[in-house]
Amino acid sequence: PPNTWVRAYFSEFPKCDILLNNNCEVFNSYILEARELPILSMLERIKCQLMTRHYSKQQEIGKDIQGAFYPKIRKKIAKFANMCIASPSGVFQVQIKDYLHIVDINARTCDCRRWQLIGVPCCHAISCLKSERIQPESVLANCYSVEAFKNIYGFNI
Repeated sequence: PPNTWVRAYFSEFPKCDILLNNNCEVFNSYILEARELPILSMLERIKCQLMTRHYSKQQEIGKDIQGAFYPKIRKKIAKFANMCIASPSGVFQVQIKDYLHIVDINARTCDCRRWQLIGVPCCHAISCLKSERIQPESVLANCYSVEAFKNIYGFNI
């Protein structure tokens, strides 16, 4: 069905910029050596790899992360910052090259659907936020906060 592979039909509830297939491929390459082992040894190796990854993420938490949101998300926002021109009219019309997009800051929507799907404002939305002097970090989904990151990696495997 299209809702399993066409982004236009994806649900807006989960906030993620990574497609499932890519996650599977990354995990498969991550456990490539372990897959050749007998089943119990394979599971033990995978557990050790996951424990090591989890520990390294915990160490990232201990580093001095400045701001309320994770640095990778702040970099993504900075990259989008100067790509479009916004024209206010209740909702905004945003021109980028030959395309026109409609952005509603209050509803946190853009007709490109990127903002709704991943929870990070797209370049169209960021141009509108800048024109209204609103910090893009103030409209990010909470799942990208440092607090959420701490909750995810705050326990031991």
